[in-house]
Amino acid sequence: MKPLFMWAGGKTRLIKKYKDRDVLPRTIEHYVEPFMGGGAMFVWVYNRNKNATFVLNDDNKYLMSIYR
Repeated sequence: MKPLFMWAGGKTRLIKKYKDRDVLPRTIEHYVEPFMGGGAMFVWVYNRNKNATFVLNDDNKYLMSIYR
């Protein structure tokens, strides 16, 4: 899975830098996303931890309806 679209303040590029510096956890059991946006971090976590518990949120109800 990939993020559906580009988003202002998106984390796609930052994830690559975080991985290079080995600062991202290898496993995650619970993931809470208060500002979903384009979902880059959620997608990254989901692809590596499909059995985790996810809580996703954003103020944009139309955006959240796409992810539902």
